[in-house]
Amino acid sequence: MERNCVEMNEDKCDVYRFARSLMDPVLKYSVHVSGMYLGGSGTYYDQRQIEAEDFLRQLWAAGPAAVCDADFDFSFYRRGILIGCNPDSSGYWGEVSDYDPLLAEMVSLALTLVLTRETFWDTLQEREQNNIWRWLNQVNKAKVYDNSWLFFRVLVNAACSSLSLPFDHEGMQADLDKLDTMYLGNGWYMDGNVHQMDYYIAWAFHFYGLMYAVLMKEKDPKRSARYIERAKLFAKDYLYWFDDDGAAVPFGRSLTYRFAQSAFWSACVYSNVEAVPWSEMKYILLNNLEYWEGQAVTRPDGCLSIGYGYENLSLSESYNGPGSPYCAFKTFLILAVPDNHPFWRLKAKKPVREIGVHPVPEAKMLITAEPDGNAQLYPTDQLTRQAHSAEKHSKLVYSSLFGFSVRRDAKYLESGAYDNTLAVACKGDEHYAEKEECESCGMTDEYVWYQWSPMDGVEILSYIVPVNYGHVRIHQLQTERALQLADGGYAVQTYNEHKKDYSCQESESNTELTGENGTVRSVNIEGFDYCEIIFPDPNTNLLYPNSAIPTIRGIVEPGFHILISAHFGCCEKQELSEHLVPEVRRKEDTVVVCGEDKDIQIRIGSTRKGRRRLIS
Repeated sequence: MERNCVEMNEDKCDVYRFARSLMDPVLKYSVHVSGMYLGGSGTYYDQRQIEAEDFLRQLWAAGPAAVCDADFDFSFYRRGILIGCNPDSSGYWGEVSDYDPLLAEMVSLALTLVLTRETFWDTLQEREQNNIWRWLNQVNKAKVYDNSWLFFRVLVNAACSSLSLPFDHEGMQADLDKLDTMYLGNGWYMDGNVHQMDYYIAWAFHFYGLMYAVLMKEKDPKRSARYIERAKLFAKDYLYWFDDDGAAVPFGRSLTYRFAQSAFWSACVYSNVEAVPWSEMKYILLNNLEYWEGQAVTRPDGCLSIGYGYENLSLSESYNGPGSPYCAFKTFLILAVPDNHPFWRLKAKKPVREIGVHPVPEAKMLITAEPDGNAQLYPTDQLTRQAHSAEKHSKLVYSSLFGFSVRRDAKYLESGAYDNTLAVACKGDEHYAEKEECESCGMTDEYVWYQWSPMDGVEILSYIVPVNYGHVRIHQLQTERALQLADGGYAVQTYNEHKKDYSCQESESNTELTGENGTVRSVNIEGFDYCEIIFPDPNTNLLYPNSAIPTIRGIVEPGFHILISAHFGCCEKQELSEHLVPEVRRKEDTVVVCGEDKDIQIRIGSTRKGRRRLIS
């Protein structure tokens, strides 16, 4: 395939070249044109479905590529679609069942048909069109989960309507009504579960909602306008998830989809929704793609790997197959936007993000824009039943610069990789527990809090107060047993713990580490015993294979305890100086965190019948 950028906008050409650099290596892995074998890792679904997914996710890029480049050779994808939808072919994708993973892949095919209508769909014979429609129409006969999966049926039916094909109008309206019950306000949805508000809100709910608005603008103007308005509201919060260097905060499920995190912005441009000024949207989207282009996200053969900052199966979910990372290709929808669109013509401009705390009550989280341009996210009530859910949803903070770590097992601090976590074990034991489900939790405009129990006889009330470059932690702990504690800070990148490719300053109350990705510091303010550096097992941090975590240690006896620490992190160009540690004053029943603009007061428990109440 030739790469034709001669007539293309320069920025668009850069995106196109990036897309082709990821598309082209996949072609040699075709096993029967309609399926691909990209690797031997497994999923909960079978090999036929894996190979079909590997092919169908390529369409997220192939359709827009065919729109933006008249010389793009679509013939490979044309053959694959015709074979995959042909029930008489050995490469047939098959009949789908309830909750079939191929239901998700139907959307890429349906939207590709719309994008390439004149050059592909309209050129097909009636028998070929019927085969495609019949395979897609299975979406109306199968059950889907009551979450963002409902959009699979909606979008397939909307595409069929756009192509003047039979579609289930009544069923589509019922699905749309059900999706509306998941709307929380201010642009936010829950993904079928009150504890699921992560990237799926951006790359599923809003991406698909905007596609619906494009396809059904004339037939359903009221709902289309509603989706556009919600996207505009969501954008005001979502821009805080991205830092000045193009990275987004890693948080939640399906992180192997990588730059699908900016697919929302592509959908805005494609649907001509100026949710934030075009120049700012361009800055976020193109910087995010440039960031990912600079990461080690491909295998030696050029195909996308399972992982995040590098190839790493440790963070994957049961539904992550070899072709799953190509959901990232949704962002290449931007290639279908004409060169004369303001998005392409205007110069990128850094978005205006107010430094400090940005509350998002609908999503039950605080987001901070740090002075050095990085982004941090403080969640409260988020937890799913996916793999490593506690690490992906329930850490005390998530950082665009330092990422987060997933544990190999709960024995030893090295295998637990407890960054931005209070790890708790019985005294003399090395089996640690961390915060997972909360008994209760909440937030104000200034801090988040959780009441949780890592084990029987232990109750903890944690307050996390964001400050510049980090946060203060206040843990109220009531325990019936002696415990050993490890309060982990931000993880810094290293290459080898014995090589000393990092610098460190240690004391009993303060540990500062400078590594490849920045400088971090953890400070013992009250209640802990000493600081140390933990070198977790390799491949636990999702951004870099080797890391070090400044950790504050302590042993507590049965009773009530107040534990206070502060944790900071910034990029390598800036040093953390002493004045960044805020003054923390402790009175009998109040802890005061002295901020730059105002003091933040936290009430602590009072005595009743020899026991401290965690919430008074």
